[in-house]
Amino acid sequence: MSTLFRFAGLALCLLIAIGCGDDPVVTNNTEPADPESSNVEPQEIPEFADDANELLAAQCETMIRCCGTAGLEDAFGFQAGDVEECVQVQQSGFMGGVGGSVMEDSWVSDRVEFNKGMADACAESLRSIGCGEFQGTEEERESLGGCSDVITGLVGVGGECMGDWECQDDSVCVFADIDASQGTCEALPGEGQPCVDRTCGGMNYCDSLDDTCYPTRPDGEPCSEHKMCISGHCDSIEQSDGSTIRECGEPAPVCG
Repeated sequence: MSTLFRFAGLALCLLIAIGCGDDPVVTNNTEPADPESSNVEPQEIPEFADDANELLAAQCETMIRCCGTAGLEDAFGFQAGDVEECVQVQQSGFMGGVGGSVMEDSWVSDRVEFNKGMADACAESLRSIGCGEFQGTEEERESLGGCSDVITGLVGVGGECMGDWECQDDSVCVFADIDASQGTCEALPGEGQPCVDRTCGGMNYCDSLDDTCYPTRPDGEPCSEHKMCISGHCDSIEQSDGSTIRECGEPAPVCG
């Protein structure tokens, strides 16, 4: 499902939504506790279950509205007969990976913050997008109101981290080697600077050849990779002589 939106915040929400069930309430900076036996009323994680399902439902509604249930596999790599099944497929996909316990640790360790207002705005943005515009790309997700701010990283530059989602804006979690259990939040470089973990800050991309940050390009400029373009799409254009050139342009709707 490479073209599905990759909500770091949504992943955390999914963990809470699926993992809590009827178990004792999990509170920020506390161990699981039985609310009925505690003298202190716990501070519940703020409606993560409802907001997680709302975001996934909004996403699935748009997928099915624009692509139909028959078009989900071609567009997104999975099958579902309705919105409810679509939500379940995405939930199981996340919980089948290794991200669950890591995201839970991010919350209970105060390394991320949840923003319900942004989650509500994101769900509305997902439901409002027209099928002629819906692309299902990471770049599109970043541009939708609220979606990039559902979860805010709280770890500053130099702090230990488990993933990019824990780092504050304009920084990324860098691991010393593949076996490292924790990384360090490092500031993202700007134009002309060496890339950090193959990533650049601002409107820049990391060139794969010299590992240097360069400005992303507007539509009509030549390109060889999607990341080089502001639109996130490097188009192949056939010429009258049969040759093909590549230049930045707007991607076509995911389901035509």
